[in-house]
Amino acid sequence: MDAGGHQHDHTVVGALPIWWDIPGASVEWAFGDREAAYFRAAYAAFRAGVAKLARAPIAPIEPPSRASLSARLRYYGDWLGP
Repeated sequence: MDAGGHQHDHTVVGALPIWWDIPGASVEWAFGDREAAYFRAAYAAFRAGVAKLARAPIAPIEPPSRASLSARLRYYGDWLGP
């Protein structure tokens, strides 16, 4: 449970994207439907926050990007419910 040295994976696959950790966690920790729902909700809340901050009036982005971010915010908000 140390904090370093994990970049030297013994499987010789090399560095993997964080997306690999999601199915890995669900298998290793035996996620049921309830646990998986919490995991998805946490992810959706994080991504909604990123989209909301990125579309703030102070963010230096073009209007089409702002519309895209608004769409992403709605998408992740739908995952979170009312």
